[in-house]
Amino acid sequence: MDEVEFKLQVEKIYDDRINANLNAVDAAGQWGEVELVPLICEEIFKKIEIKKNDRILEVGCGSGVLGNYLKSRCAEYYGIDISFGMLQKFQENDQERWFNLIKAVTDTLPFSNNTFSVILMNSVSMYLHNDEQFKKTLAEMERVSSNKGIIFIGENVVP
Repeated sequence: MDEVEFKLQVEKIYDDRINANLNAVDAAGQWGEVELVPLICEEIFKKIEIKKNDRILEVGCGSGVLGNYLKSRCAEYYGIDISFGMLQKFQENDQERWFNLIKAVTDTLPFSNNTFSVILMNSVSMYLHNDEQFKKTLAEMERVSSNKGIIFIGENVVP
């Protein structure tokens, strides 16, 4: 399977989850029980030491499980995801606070150089097709990160 076919397959998996009318946590996957979500989000928040004036990009924001926690704790929040359905689910959760969601892939970020003070990619790297796509994604994250920016890559591993 080539890279384009693989990306389309990942997009379909997440669009199908949205079509199954799952809640945001179950649609996103990898978060375990709903009760664990605040604990995981707080742990990530503490590790990164996010500040009120940070401009955050979440690569693979999905249905907004982490983004909903972070967006009120920073100056600006941007999220990208391969699945338009997941972005719609994210948007449904909050109509009051401004934030920007964009359908995009990890290895071609639609932003200028040095744009974000914090970039997160949580529970996404397992969906990158191969080492080359992973390297391209890292290079893109570095490109859009400010000179003293933080890049956080994590995976939720729950029993």
